[in-house]
Amino acid sequence: MPGGSDDAVRPGLLARHAPPASGATARLFARARAPRVSRDDSLVPSELPDERWLRERFGVDAEASIAAFAGLSDARADAEPSLVVRPVHLHVGIDHLVLAVPQPGEIDVDEADALADAANRLFAEDELRWSADTPQTWSLRATGESGRQRLAALARLRCRGARLAAGRNISVWQPEGDAARTWRALVNELQMLWFEHAVNQARERAGRPVLNSVWLEGRAGAARTRAFDAVITADDAVAGLALACGAEVSALAPQADAADFARLAAIQEDAETVLIDPGWWRQAMVAADAGAWQDGWRQLDALVAKLTAGGQSVETIVLGGERDLLEFALRPGDRWAMWRRRALPSLLANHR
Repeated sequence: MPGGSDDAVRPGLLARHAPPASGATARLFARARAPRVSRDDSLVPSELPDERWLRERFGVDAEASIAAFAGLSDARADAEPSLVVRPVHLHVGIDHLVLAVPQPGEIDVDEADALADAANRLFAEDELRWSADTPQTWSLRATGESGRQRLAALARLRCRGARLAAGRNISVWQPEGDAARTWRALVNELQMLWFEHAVNQARERAGRPVLNSVWLEGRAGAARTRAFDAVITADDAVAGLALACGAEVSALAPQADAADFARLAAIQEDAETVLIDPGWWRQAMVAADAGAWQDGWRQLDALVAKLTAGGQSVETIVLGGERDLLEFALRPGDRWAMWRRRALPSLLANHR
C-alpha cells in the first residue's frame, strides 16, 4: 500500500520519480484491469486515502483515527482506554507553525522518558499520565475520575493524523470539537514546560530539532472486521489495527526491505489472505525525501519479483497519495489479456 504526495504522480515529476519502466512491477501493471479510483476533493481532508481504505476494510468508525491504532501495537489491545499522542517539532515561521514529525531513530529512549516524566509531574493533579510507549508513539491515560472525564472529552475530538499534517501550517489541521480549547491549553502548558528542558537544550546544541510540542492522533475505536488472515507491516498503526481485529501480525522495522517482507510472506502458508504493507512511501512523504520515494519503487519491484518467483499470487495493489487512491485488482486470467499494454507512469499521470 504505497502512500505519498500527489505531486509524485504529476507528469512533470514522473520523469524524475517514475516507477520502473521494466521489471516485475511493470509487467504486473501492463495487463492489469483499470483501477478503481477514489479522490478526496474536500478543502481540508480528514484522513489520507490509504487510511480511509484501511478503515473501510477493517470496519473502523469514521470518527476514529487509524493512526491511533499505533497505541495497540505492543499487545496492549485490551488495556484501559487511552489517546495516542506524538512528540513533534513545530518550526516557527513568520506568522505560522509548520509540523515536523520525527522519524524512527530520531528520538532516543532516554529523551522520551525524560520528557514524559516532566509532563507527568506537571499534570499529576489533573490525573493525566503520559506514557512513552515508544519514543515516537506515546499514550495519554487517566489516573483518576477527573482525568477520565477529561480524557473522554478529548476522545470526542476530530483529529487529523500527524502524517497528513506533516510539512504544513498547522492552523487548519488541529483537533476540532467541543474540547479543542481544552486540548490547546494542555499543549500550551506542555510547550512551556519543554521549552528549556535539558533534553531540548542538548538537542539544540547538537543541531537536532527540538521536541517542542505534541500532536494528538486521537482514539483508536473498534475494528469490527478481520479483513485479512495475516498482516505483514512496518507501520505501528497498521500492526495495531490488525491486532485489534485478531489477525496474525508480523511486524518489521521501518528500515525493512523487500527481502524481509518476501521472507515473511513465504511462511504464511495457512493464510488465505495476507496484507503486505511495507510503507516505504509513507516515510518518503513525511520526510519529503525524493530519493526515498524512488527507492520505494525499486523495493516494490524487488518485492513483486520475489513473490511471483516464489509462486505467490498478487491479487490487489493499492497506491495511495494525499488525495487519490488507485486500487488494482489482478486476476490470473489477466496475463492473457494481450490487448492491455499500460505503462504505469502514464496511468498514474492521467488516471483522472
